[in-house]
Amino acid sequence: MRTLALVTALLAVAGCGRQSGSPANVRLAILPFENLSGDPALDWMENAGPGILATQLTGSPSVIPIRATAVRDAYALKASQVLHAWYRKAPAGAEIHFQIEDLASHRLQDPRVVAVNP
Repeated sequence: MRTLALVTALLAVAGCGRQSGSPANVRLAILPFENLSGDPALDWMENAGPGILATQLTGSPSVIPIRATAVRDAYALKASQVLHAWYRKAPAGAEIHFQIEDLASHRLQDPRVVAVNP
């Protein structure tokens, strides 16, 4: 059940990369998610989250997902945007926070939050 909630939340994040004003073929570098929950039992989400998100975005006509370990890798892989994400515990489960950074302008979109309820 928890995995289903996480996948649902990641699909919501994936939808945010498909904005109507975005240029075609955005190369989106997906960094490891940061565990700000303080719970080492949730460390698995650091790599699983980006993996699930990249898989869900594969085949999108507007977003090309790229797994990257750091922003410098995103530049080397010619990404146009970077997804920064972190997660923490919330009273009813967990929250995934994320921001998309445009690498050309270094501008960050407003942060967004997706609730994950078990």
